[in-house]
Amino acid sequence: HLGPAIQNAQLHGEVRKSAQEFMEILDNSPVGVQISNPGDGKVLYANETLLKMRKFTKAELFAIDSKTKFSKLYVDPNHYKEMTERYNKEGFVRDYIIEMLRSDESSFWALLSLFPIEYEGKSARIDWFYDFTDRKMAEEAVQNLNRKLRMSSSCIRAMIHTTGETELLNEVCRIVV
Repeated sequence: HLGPAIQNAQLHGEVRKSAQEFMEILDNSPVGVQISNPGDGKVLYANETLLKMRKFTKAELFAIDSKTKFSKLYVDPNHYKEMTERYNKEGFVRDYIIEMLRSDESSFWALLSLFPIEYEGKSARIDWFYDFTDRKMAEEAVQNLNRKLRMSSSCIRAMIHTTGETELLNEVCRIVV
């Protein structure tokens, strides 16, 4: 009977086509994507968006071994270890904010999500990278402005409620320090 053999060949063709379409989506994603080995973290795939974000060539990124990975890719390796422990415990990580290094040793903030997948017939992990630097800098600027506003408000209150210059100077020094 050729019926089951033909159906099987059609199914394999559909699976192959679906895998090709999936890789095209990853290749053209505006978000950085990498696929890695969950055991040693070795990069198996990286899209152009990620390579530009990290300022690595594909060869450079793929050549990083697990022994030097932490010093080349993460500002604080403990954050990577924490994220990996969470992945191992929960089976995924969603929206983890981490400070990373580019190939030129400049840093940037990334919002990462990690999920298990099958890649080329083996267990793997897909990592989605969103450059979060602008938002992180804006949050820090707002916090800094809020701190200055609270300090200014306290100094104004001190000017209103103190009676002498020495008292005012002491109160302002207490507020600022």
